[in-house]
Amino acid sequence: MPPVTVAFFIPLLWWRRRIRLLSIGLLCVLLTVGAGMLLGCGGGYYSKPPAQTYTVTVTGTSGSTQHSATVTLTVQ
Repeated sequence: MPPVTVAFFIPLLWWRRRIRLLSIGLLCVLLTVGAGMLLGCGGGYYSKPPAQTYTVTVTGTSGSTQHSATVTLTVQ
């Protein structure tokens, strides 16, 4: 909330008691709404990282016999 907006409501605090209570309540509401608008904007954007590709070689051995297989793994 711009400081100009807050400064607009400050003179209301010096008027009569009834108006003072109303202006304090209005100021609290405006500050709460302003803070909510600022904090609410932070969680709305999420960029997904690019997918990455890995090559994995799996090797099985039994005695003198050996077999290998290559697998491509894509992580999104």
